[in-house]
Amino acid sequence: YLLFTDEHREAVNNLTAEMEDILRFGKRSEHTITTYKTYAIPFLEYCFDTLDIHPKQATEKDVRSFLTCIQEDRSLGDRTVNNAISSIHFLFNAVLDLPWNKYKVPLLTFDEYVPFVPKKDEMETFLSSIPDIKRKAMCVIMYASGLRISEVCSLRFGDIEKSKNRIHVSPSKRRKERYVELPDKCLDVITQYGMSIDAGRRRTLTAKSWLFPKQRSWDAPIYTNFIIDHIQDIKKSLGWEHRFTSHTFRRAYATHNFLDGNMTMEEIQSALGHDNLSTTRIYVRQGVSALQSQHNNSIEGMCI
Repeated sequence: YLLFTDEHREAVNNLTAEMEDILRFGKRSEHTITTYKTYAIPFLEYCFDTLDIHPKQATEKDVRSFLTCIQEDRSLGDRTVNNAISSIHFLFNAVLDLPWNKYKVPLLTFDEYVPFVPKKDEMETFLSSIPDIKRKAMCVIMYASGLRISEVCSLRFGDIEKSKNRIHVSPSKRRKERYVELPDKCLDVITQYGMSIDAGRRRTLTAKSWLFPKQRSWDAPIYTNFIIDHIQDIKKSLGWEHRFTSHTFRRAYATHNFLDGNMTMEEIQSALGHDNLSTTRIYVRQGVSALQSQHNNSIEGMCI
């Protein structure tokens, strides 16, 4: 590794700031901006520190070298590498003004898996196993409302409308604002969480305060990794081999409420914020398949 100088750091900061400015002008969500920075900043540093070149001199070959390096060092999955490719692609075109040949940095192909959807008793076991009330509240909200993890992390106190038993979801993915009903049990957990922070807080909370702020700062929302890592810890403690992720809660919400007859497909679509009903149908069908729901087959009644 070569010497990473103050001049290099300044250049990285300036290029990152330019990228952020472009993304914010395009009204990208904070989650998207954070994701882009997660891979763009290390690539910029890699150019200076390892390749000894300015990022504006980088080529697609350098990108492939960087991606190979981080995939091996961090044991990244192919989906995650594709996220990194998208981030650096944006950096190349929008900030560095460099050409990009998609055939020289192709998106990786990956295996498709039948998504895991836990049974209701398994979900109850998982939620009951979370000792920390903050993490528990986040997981309960995801399962009770179908919110994405980025949407939960972006909630403010004023978004919880207890008198109307609903939650306000601010525009995030595809900038779709919506309201989702919250059951009493979920509101009870949120109230318990609120009481736990109310007892030890050192500042006045308002409707605009983050519901789930950073551990050491009330001025910014919690990172998604705060709960993602904990979900894996709980899964391991239960001895589960399932592909349980933060998105599992969203799939379980759609599948369970459909199978129990609590919601119509259109109501699930509205709650999930899907543009097309076909997307919601895919969610539910995959969930039903994952639960191995049995149905009658025409051949069963034949005398053959």
